[in-house]
Amino acid sequence: MVARFPIGEEPGWRGFALPILQSRYRQSPYGSAKASLLLGLIWSAGICPFSLYEDGQTSPFWIYAIIVTALSIIITLAVHLSGGSVITAILVHNILTSAVRRSIDFLRNATIRQHSI
Repeated sequence: MVARFPIGEEPGWRGFALPILQSRYRQSPYGSAKASLLLGLIWSAGICPFSLYEDGQTSPFWIYAIIVTALSIIITLAVHLSGGSVITAILVHNILTSAVRRSIDFLRNATIRQHSI
């Protein structure tokens, strides 16, 4: 249920955890990127059980973690561009989730054509 509702996730991930991680890495070059990467790894570990239960995840965890971490970087960038708005995080998370779900549905229903010469 949590994985389907970004409005319940993003206040915690981008509204609470991200600012704390960014303050920890403030002195470091690329501190925001490091915070976003770490948050992506934590996020992937946190929502993996829900994804396995709801979507029947079949890819290895490391692939799943890479995808979720990349999505975390995109959402963090959107939050920064909006001046720190959690509403932006919720909207971008919703858009990305919808796009991923539609892509998975499309690929599951795709048929491979055999062309003969």
